[in-house]
Amino acid sequence: MRLYLISKYGFDRVNCCFGRIQDLIIRTMEAVQKVMHTDRNHSFELYGFDVLLDSQFQPWLLEVNGSPSMTANTSTDF
Repeated sequence: MRLYLISKYGFDRVNCCFGRIQDLIIRTMEAVQKVMHTDRNHSFELYGFDVLLDSQFQPWLLEVNGSPSMTANTSTDF
């Protein structure tokens, strides 16, 4: 997706957008860090962030999924 966006809108604009997405993810994790389970030794938790980009390349958080599905169920997924 990143390569496609760069080809359409340029490196600088897309790089700035992805930096804002990273900031969004960091702020979200900071907001919930006190209630996250941290007693899991030798393991990790995977989160899926659904982010919408508006016409100005502003990212908007739609939802966060705990333990998102990593399977492909349709030909589009593959």
